[in-house]
Amino acid sequence: MKTPVTTKSGVVCVATGKYVNFVTIGVWDEMYGFIMALVVFLSTLKFINMLKFNRRMGMLTDTIRLAAKDMKAFVITFFIYFFAFAQLGYLLFGRCVSQQLG
Repeated sequence: MKTPVTTKSGVVCVATGKYVNFVTIGVWDEMYGFIMALVVFLSTLKFINMLKFNRRMGMLTDTIRLAAKDMKAFVITFFIYFFAFAQLGYLLFGRCVSQQLG
């Protein structure tokens, strides 16, 4: 039975004494993630296309379209305040956080 043992430099198989290579598994996992993202994106597009025929959903999209200008102004203002708040937090607590983490 080949049992892997974790060392500081990687995973070593006890039976053979060789390092186990996880690069191929990582590549397949990354490809699986990309394919799943594409499937979810295409499913969402198909679902949105199906909702266009519903009258109430048409009213919702019209309402959002009419409110888009105000929503853009709100989002810009929100992010200005959010980034200012984050910058203030970094200036006040930046040294303390870096000392506790590292």
